[in-house]
Amino acid sequence: DGSILKFDIGAFSSSPELYSTVPTPQGPFSGSTEDDRGISPMPALAFAWGDKDSKSTFGISAFGISGFGVTFPESSTNPINFPQSQGGFGRVESDYMLLQVGFTWAIALSEKFSIGFQPNFNYASLELEPNPLASPDFPPEMGGTGKGYPKSDMATAYGYGGQVGLFFDSQTGFKLGASYKSPQFFSEFDFKNSYLDGSSAPGVSFTMDYPAIYSVGIGYSKGIIDLALDYRYVDYEGTEGFEKSGWAFADNGFPTGAVNGFGWQNISILSAGLQLKAIN
Repeated sequence: DGSILKFDIGAFSSSPELYSTVPTPQGPFSGSTEDDRGISPMPALAFAWGDKDSKSTFGISAFGISGFGVTFPESSTNPINFPQSQGGFGRVESDYMLLQVGFTWAIALSEKFSIGFQPNFNYASLELEPNPLASPDFPPEMGGTGKGYPKSDMATAYGYGGQVGLFFDSQTGFKLGASYKSPQFFSEFDFKNSYLDGSSAPGVSFTMDYPAIYSVGIGYSKGIIDLALDYRYVDYEGTEGFEKSGWAFADNGFPTGAVNGFGWQNISILSAGLQLKAIN
């Protein structure tokens, strides 16, 4: 009933640590590097409007629905972060951002049951250093000049998808919901690459979609208290760009040094919330 404008911003932080071991004549040499990316902001903006005499409610939203990035500095104690001239990858950094705009129509089929539909339009950007999707310039003994892996510029892509949600309000305080978000299908990222010495490197294209998400939730609202519990399942293993792993091979059967994809596993997410509505 009426209109609601809402703005939120979240702070996302993680603490990944990168481990590696190499054999040496003196025995295994191991090390680790901590990520020093820090905190990333995740904004969200939404506007919804409806009328008490109508069964339909409409909305428009713009969300930073995804973002990831790591910064592992070059290291002399962790083999995988050794300088590229010493056989490591050097500094490892990634920066990914996905903005989603959605247009929603929800309709009340009864006093207790509603269904909603939303087409989504997406914008994503991705930057990688080094770029593992590109073939490296191998050392001279392997037919190259030894420039190693290139780094990429910031590449962008556009995508589309949709979602549908079901909502049941028992009118006694308990509420149930379920939703399905389709894969978000993206155009290719076209990377322009350059070697660490500043010289140009061959470009590479790569398609990375956003995974399908299955969600169920339960809530309780009574008086000034709201409680919520959600479960979500994210299907990375069935998503282009994430499902493949391992090395790419040339037609002659030799590895190119590029990777096939990111090889992420599916994940489950459990979220709980408490809201106190102390004043009107």
